[in-house]
Amino acid sequence: MTVQHHWPVIVGLIATGIGVVTFSAHWHLWAYFEGPLPGYEILLLPGNMMLRYVWHPLLTEELSLTVKLVLLFTSQFFVVTLMCYVLSVVNRLKERCSRR
Repeated sequence: MTVQHHWPVIVGLIATGIGVVTFSAHWHLWAYFEGPLPGYEILLLPGNMMLRYVWHPLLTEELSLTVKLVLLFTSQFFVVTLMCYVLSVVNRLKERCSRR
């Protein structure tokens, strides 16, 4: 595998790192902003959408914060990495079609 095949995983790890920092700031600065951290919903959108539409219907019982955070950050990594892989495949298909 060349370096170009690893970029989706690297982007997924960066998005997860940004998500961890954003959630931590959101958690600790709630009182300062008197509400959610500005940009929280945008920066954690992939993870929050998976929590809302995939995990919540499947896991209806009350979960601890630790489990929710694991699901949030795992989902953030998975969705961003998958989207980058799809974009990579589409880009390669475009290149192959344009060569013909």
